Amino acid sequence: MLATDALVIRSVKYGEHDVLLTLLTADRGQMFVCAKGGRSLKSEQLALSQLFTYANMEIYEKNGRFWLKGGSVIQSFYKISDHIESLAVASYMAETVRDFTAEGEPCPSELQLLLNMLYALDKGIRNPALIKAVWEIRLSCISGYAPDLDRCSGCGSENAGFLDLEDGHLLCQDCADRLLLRQGPDGIMVYVHQTVSVKRGALSALKYVSSASPKKLLSFELTDPEEIANFCAVCEAFFLYHVGHGYTSLDFCHDISHVQ
Repeated sequence: MLATDALVIRSVKYGEHDVLLTLLTADRGQMFVCAKGGRSLKSEQLALSQLFTYANMEIYEKNGRFWLKGGSVIQSFYKISDHIESLAVASYMAETVRDFTAEGEPCPSELQLLLNMLYALDKGIRNPALIKAVWEIRLSCISGYAPDLDRCSGCGSENAGFLDLEDGHLLCQDCADRLLLRQGPDGIMVYVHQTVSVKRGALSALKYVSSASPKKLLSFELTDPEEIANFCAVCEAFFLYHVGHGYTSLDFCHDISHVQ
């Protein structure tokens, strides 16, 4: 019998009453567990099988598979489902974390980050779009893709307004043109690396989130709508560049924002 604190990051119906759960744990990474009778209203496992539920799970192994025996809920984050944008962002985070964690590999930092962001969504601490952006850049840092945000990597200038997505370096306009601008086969000048423009306020927020303590990640000031939009765009572009693919849940986040 194994007892471990785990967060449900995926819940899939199986048969008439069972549920296949993907759990995220600090010491074992992802775990794939079957909750027998987990969909039944009379089952004690119903509450444990809900998406985004964080609980102390009692798990046993039989015939090469893990089965949920019981447990106790620590935090349910149930208010997330009250707001469609919060639910969309939470679903996106749950989907993306599966790409950055694996079965049998400890992931305490990733789990703590996800719990902190779910708590912020549940309590309405910040705008869901900002929470999503913080998730993207901080998960990138945890996974070894931390950008270098000190100054222009070409000349050392502090007046750097471009981020090289591939190398994660800041560049000023002159260095971006000098180091990255090349003539293509058709004679048109193009950048050899993809870059994004970073506004001053957004850059300050990026620097803060990249280095802040886990419990203080959302304690930064960014109120100008253009700066917020730029911060969110830069975080998403940097994250997706290194992931190398999109997400269905991200498409849903964009659809929701357009509707609103």
